[in-house]
Amino acid sequence: MPIDSALAAALKQRFPLLAEDTEAHRAEHAAEVQLPFLQIRKPDCTFVPIALGTSRYEILDALGNAIAEAVRALGERVLLIASSDMNHYENDVVTRQKDYKAIERILVRDARGLFEVVMNENISMCGFGPTVAMLTAARRLGATGTELIKSAAFSAYAALKGPLPRRRSASGYSISSSVSSFFVSLAGGAAFSTGIRGGSNPKSVSCRRKFPGLVA
Repeated sequence: MPIDSALAAALKQRFPLLAEDTEAHRAEHAAEVQLPFLQIRKPDCTFVPIALGTSRYEILDALGNAIAEAVRALGERVLLIASSDMNHYENDVVTRQKDYKAIERILVRDARGLFEVVMNENISMCGFGPTVAMLTAARRLGATGTELIKSAAFSAYAALKGPLPRRRSASGYSISSSVSSFFVSLAGGAAFSTGIRGGSNPKSVSCRRKFPGLVA
C-alpha cells in the first residue's frame, strides 16, 4: 500500500517534531494490524503511518491539532485510525474496571481526560498517545458523537455500571484496537471514510529522533 507523500509532507510542515524514520516502524506492529482491513475495504487507498513514543500531553495535543489542520486543508475524505490494545497484565476484574474508565473518556471525546486517567490509574493502554492525538483532531474537526461498537473486556463491567453516553451517525471515522472499536461522528456531513488519496512515493512518518525522549 503506497504512502501518501503529499499528506505526509503537510503533516511534517505543521508539526516539525515528525520525521521520516523507517526504524520507528520496523518493530512496531500497530500499522500491520490495520493495513489488511484497509486493503480489503479500499484496495486503492494510500496512508500515512505515524509511530508515537511519547507520553507528553502537550506533544500529543499539538500533533492532534496539526493532523486536524492538515486534513482540513486537504479538502478530501480521510480515515483516521488510532491503534491500541487496552489494559493488560492484570486480572480480569481490574482490567474491566480500568477499561471502563478509559473508554468512558473516549466516548465523550475527552482527550485530556483519557490522558489523565491512563496516567493516574496506571492503565497499560499502549496506544493511548495516538488515541489522545486522534481525539484532539476529532474535536478540532467537529466530532459530535461517539459509539462503542464492541469491547471484549468491557461489556460485563459496563452492564453493572450502566450505559455510557453515545450517539450514532451515518458518517464518521473509527478508533480501532485489539479489544475495542469506536465510531466517532462528525457534524454537517463532514464524513471521514476509508477513501484516502491516490498513489505517491513511499515515505514513513514518525515522531522520533527529533525531540528528546521520543522513541518508538
